[in-house]
Amino acid sequence: MSYECLIKLNDEELRDYQGLGWLSIQHLANRINYFVDDYNGRRITGPLLEEAIQASKH
Repeated sequence: MSYECLIKLNDEELRDYQGLGWLSIQHLANRINYFVDDYNGRRITGPLLEEAIQASKH
């Protein structure tokens, strides 16, 4: 099964992304999939989610 989840990166995740790029995102996606409850509080929803979706289309 596949689903989309948009979260706000914390400082460590942002640093990892800046240094490791796509590899860090793949690792984070696996962590979110396995430890979903740990990330629920950082989910982006509502208007911010819609803005992100629109921005990704350009």
